Amino acid sequence: MWRTGLDRYRNTRETTTESASLKLARFLLIAALSIETACASDTNASISSNAARPPASPSQVSAKQLELTRLEGVGLDSFPTPRSVVMVSDSAAWAAFGPGRPVYELSARSDYRAVGSSRDTGYTGLFSHEDQVYALRSSSVLRYDDRQSAFVPLLQLRSAVVAGAASDAAIWIVVRSGSTYDLHRFPRQRDGSVLSQSAHVAKYFGPVSVLALADGTVLVGDTRSPYLVRRLNEQGDSTGVLQSTPVPQDSIAVVDARSVVSVGMVELEGGDCLQVFADLRSDTRWLVVHPSIGPARRKQLNVPIGFMHSRPRSARIVGVDDSPGRREIAFFRWSTLTSNRQEEQ
Repeated sequence: MWRTGLDRYRNTRETTTESASLKLARFLLIAALSIETACASDTNASISSNAARPPASPSQVSAKQLELTRLEGVGLDSFPTPRSVVMVSDSAAWAAFGPGRPVYELSARSDYRAVGSSRDTGYTGLFSHEDQVYALRSSSVLRYDDRQSAFVPLLQLRSAVVAGAASDAAIWIVVRSGSTYDLHRFPRQRDGSVLSQSAHVAKYFGPVSVLALADGTVLVGDTRSPYLVRRLNEQGDSTGVLQSTPVPQDSIAVVDARSVVSVGMVELEGGDCLQVFADLRSDTRWLVVHPSIGPARRKQLNVPIGFMHSRPRSARIVGVDDSPGRREIAFFRWSTLTSNRQEEQ
């Protein structure tokens, strides 16, 4: 079952000496990130605050808990909400804002810095693999060249490029042609270079996002209903389909599915994935955890936050908080703990 962190917050707020602004920040963090799910074999996957947990008792069962802690944030000020964000270190990220703006590096420790030339604008998407950052612009895919301190052409396609991902084996690109979306696989050679000859993997009749996991698995998720998440292997062959309904069945009647969209997927660890859905008419969000084994679980919250990229090896994740008066890019750290919890009926 899901358990919110609101109760833990209420139990401690009378004894804290935090300022009003810090209390609000703490409330938003706990309310947004306290997720606990019951999975197969009495195992839980959760995202929560660092609130104290009661000691285990003999009647409690083993639980796997994922704790997500906010580290710092970078105010967006007059900038629009970024279209894409990738982490380039544990405390810095690059953000693409679309037409008229270059890619910027954002860090709480320094001012905004244009990546490459400030006249090099119009990037609509970013993705990365290891330490290499790739960018999308119109029908082009570019890679960042450290020696030239600029994005340089990598692939040129005939249609608009709308999403991308990279793995050890290939570059995965989604292009839009009219109302259809096509996934292409561009193989890598042994030296890491990318072949310009692609293999067409699949055609979709609605927008999709793509995420390459560390184990070689590729996830392709519908942005809109029916919210399928498809698993592909390194060669692009289908290995399964997940149903990722963000809204509980008893709430479908009161939520217009046309206004609920997936705003992206990020890798956690061990093949797990976190997917964020948003109701475009409100601040309602659903966080859906797809474990590598077992059913997906979800948590509804009313904070306009979304997660956009992660660095699994260092357990870092970056998100955008669009709360009024708080708009910022926020950095988080996660940790996986094995704890004991009394089984809930």
